Amino acid sequence: MTTLANKRSGAKRNPSGRKIGVSRPSSSGTSRGRALRQSRTAAATSAGAAARKRTKPQASGAVLHRRRVLHRNSKLPGKVIRAAYALGQSSALQLKQERQANGETQLFQDSSQVIQAMNAAFSKARTGTAWASMTALLHEGAAFRNGFIDAWGEDLALHPYVLLPLNGTAAAVVTVCNEEDSIRQVLNELQLLPLTDIIVVINGSTDHSFNYTKGFAGVTILHESEALGLDVGRALGAKLTKADIVLFIDGDFPVPAIQLASFLLAVDQGVDVALNDVTPYLGVFKYWDAVSRVKQFLNAALGRPDLITNSMTCVPHALSRRAIDTIGENTLAVPPKAQAAALAASLKVEASASINVFLKNRVREQNVGSGNPVARLIIGDHIEALKSIQRQQGARLSFPDQVRRRSRAGG
Repeated sequence: MTTLANKRSGAKRNPSGRKIGVSRPSSSGTSRGRALRQSRTAAATSAGAAARKRTKPQASGAVLHRRRVLHRNSKLPGKVIRAAYALGQSSALQLKQERQANGETQLFQDSSQVIQAMNAAFSKARTGTAWASMTALLHEGAAFRNGFIDAWGEDLALHPYVLLPLNGTAAAVVTVCNEEDSIRQVLNELQLLPLTDIIVVINGSTDHSFNYTKGFAGVTILHESEALGLDVGRALGAKLTKADIVLFIDGDFPVPAIQLASFLLAVDQGVDVALNDVTPYLGVFKYWDAVSRVKQFLNAALGRPDLITNSMTCVPHALSRRAIDTIGENTLAVPPKAQAAALAASLKVEASASINVFLKNRVREQNVGSGNPVARLIIGDHIEALKSIQRQQGARLSFPDQVRRRSRAGG
């Protein structure tokens, strides 16, 4: 017969009738254990936070190198990283001795000279050395940079400069119109790259964009009091530099320097027009807007369906000196027309990096809603581009009619 006493928690009976104890923690014991674990976790968390707070000011190149903060995802062997770090140290000491021997007391005047000196030393050290991947190159450059900064001395601030072994020179053109909220972040990222020129074209601004830009050393400003319209600033900026590579960006949102590096390296390795691959962010075709569809149509009509919607209308993108000279600086004011000219001239056009600009683009009154003024302008640009190539190659471009005998019909 089963009784209530036999059913109480933790008690069982074997066939002989004796009770068998079941080891179960009491509710009070469980609560005490949970409280103890929580208190230990809280103590460890607070101690960790305090330790991090204490060690934060020690962020020198050596600390970053030892902790492998910048290299933890690198597939490079540790000896390669250590060798790059040591090479950075020796390069810094050699450069410092050379400048002091020449009587130069002020070694660097601004951050642009710092990145140029480091990048020149890095490029010289890597002469004749191939790089396996973009990621490996960036990690190697970061180790070299940390070694260089540590050997140079405490007066050289640690910044995440991106070192790139470029064969030629590189510049950036930034178009700005009322971008006081973002222009400083944009320029901060650009100054981490080995650029010989940073050209900012400010047009029609009524805010503090000009004043904020003036505070950056090594920046050339072209200031127009009236608004020039979309993309005209690119053409004007391109005329002010003779760099081998020209990177084009807008001032309405910052792009990390490490992402912009992909465009510079692509052009340095032989690409003439390095586009931003935005197609993956559009979704399925039925959700595309009219601008995306006309971009795809122009690329397909010019024999490059593989480019899909990728276009010089979208920034960031970069051009080689050969591309600028072939297209013409004036043509850059109408990006689809410039892209059509590049494709017609058989320049090497590729999507070299992928940055989601749709999430970052500044929303303005003129670029919101179906059939907005900006969309209508861009569609018109593509029609103009198509007509310009038709005048050169004929109405059917690279799609000749080889089936119909039109002469028999009088056409």
